[in-house]
Amino acid sequence: MSMIRKAVLAAFAALALAAPAAAETLTVETYRPSHSEAALGVQSLVVERFAGREGARFSFMVADALQQASIRGRPWFTVLVDAGGEANAVLEGRVTPHISEHRFRRKREVCWTYDEDGDCTEERKVDLECIRLTVNVRPDVRLLARDGILLWTFTSARNDQEEFCPDVDDYPDVDAMIDGVLPDLVQDIRRELAPTGVLEPVRIMESRSGLSGDARDAFREAVRLTKNDEAAACDMFERLYAANREQPSLMFNVGLCAERRGDHPQAQVLYQAALASRRSDDEASAGLRRIDDTAVAISQIAFHFEQ
Repeated sequence: MSMIRKAVLAAFAALALAAPAAAETLTVETYRPSHSEAALGVQSLVVERFAGREGARFSFMVADALQQASIRGRPWFTVLVDAGGEANAVLEGRVTPHISEHRFRRKREVCWTYDEDGDCTEERKVDLECIRLTVNVRPDVRLLARDGILLWTFTSARNDQEEFCPDVDDYPDVDAMIDGVLPDLVQDIRRELAPTGVLEPVRIMESRSGLSGDARDAFREAVRLTKNDEAAACDMFERLYAANREQPSLMFNVGLCAERRGDHPQAQVLYQAALASRRSDDEASAGLRRIDDTAVAISQIAFHFEQ
C-alpha cells in the first residue's frame, strides 16, 4: 500500500471518530469517486472563457470551484490563467440556455369586481390561458489534454420551470431562473472531475425486537448516547451484539460502528450478514455501496497525487 493511500485511510478514520454527533445517527466519513477516470492524471488545467450567452460567467464559476476542490485540505487542481503555460489540460465550452413555452388552460380564482377603493368585492373561477415556462441549461464543456486528446465531455443538464397566467401573473424572471441552475451545474462538473469527501450522518436501526430485560434497556441507552457520545454508543452496541448475534439492529449498528472508525473489512462482513434480515437489507446495501465508493475514490486519490 502506498504512503499516500495509508495517509488517506488514517486521516479518514481520525476525522470520522472526531465528527460531531447527531440524534439517532452515527457519523461516517465517505468518499465519492470522480466520474471521469481519464481526468485523474490532470494536475493542472486552464479554464478558458466559455462562449455563449452565459459562457463567460459560467467559466469563472467553474474555475473557482475547481480551484477550491481539495481532498483533506490538499488542492486537487492547479488552475492556471495562461493557456500558454505548462497546464496538463484545457477546459473549454459553450453555455447558451434554452427557453421554451408550453401553453395550456387552467381555472383560477380571480377578482371579478372591485369597489371604488380598488378592493376586490367578488371573486370568480375563470378559465385562463397559462404558460409553462422552462429554462434548460445544458453546457457543452470539454476537457482536452495538452496534446489535444479529448479526456472528458460534460453531458448533464439542469432546468427550472414556472407556470403563470399572463392575465393575472407577472412574467417570471428568466435571469433568476438561470441563476438558480448554474451553481448546480458547476458542482456537477466539480464532482465529475474530482472525488468528494463528505461526513454523512447515517441513521441507526432502533428496533429492539428479540431483546428482553436488561438488554432492551441497554439498547435504549445506546440509542440515547448517539446524540452526544458516538464512541460510547458503539461500545454499548458492541457489548450487546456479543451476546445477541442474530439481532438485526445490533448486527447493522455494529457494522455502522466499524464503518465509523474506518474498519471497512469488518463493516462489510457485518453488512453482508445483515442482508439476510429483511429488516436491515436496505440499510446494509447502502453501507456496502458507501464502502465500495470510498475504496474506488481512495484509489483515485492515490493515483492522482502520485503522478
